[in-house]
Amino acid sequence: MKNICRVALLLLLAGVATSAAEEPVFPVTPELFIEEFVASEGLTFNGEGRLFIGANRAIWEAKPDGSVELVTAVFLHLGQAGIGETDILAADFGPEVMLSHGPNDDGIIWRVSPDGNRNIAASGIADPNFILVEESGTYLVSDDFTHNIYRVTPKGPRELGKVELWSDAVPHPNGLAYSLDGSILYVAQIFTGLISVA
Repeated sequence: MKNICRVALLLLLAGVATSAAEEPVFPVTPELFIEEFVASEGLTFNGEGRLFIGANRAIWEAKPDGSVELVTAVFLHLGQAGIGETDILAADFGPEVMLSHGPNDDGIIWRVSPDGNRNIAASGIADPNFILVEESGTYLVSDDFTHNIYRVTPKGPRELGKVELWSDAVPHPNGLAYSLDGSILYVAQIFTGLISVA
């Protein structure tokens, strides 16, 4: 374990955010907003409040009226996070996936602007999944087919960031969230058993 205060495993459940004056109503009744995709995973707002979705091997912007607009294509997009005022970071497995191709290091973290301009922000992670941007501008990236969580230190918006192993304490890490005081990192573990790699 490196540079880590405490790690907790967390099974995440969805709920509804309400103001202090409102009582939550359960069970939650969903309302369909967009029905355009075969599968989607990444979902984030940028600093301007624009909503971006990772789905169908691409990044899309969701408009308030429920329409979507293609921003850029990628290999196999998963988690994403807003960074800076306008951009988002997108985790991409790259051309090879560990479950199908065995160990690799061809994963990509893209930095994407709303106009579709994309640059490789970090590389060398096998299958990056979730991205958590820290207050300092560094960000954590989970690789759910390993035990690895990486810290990426950006060098600039158009330069490759420095990738370092931050922790290997949690098998198959996926979602990441800090406690409000920043002293605990909660890690969602996606697989409970061993993964057999061909």
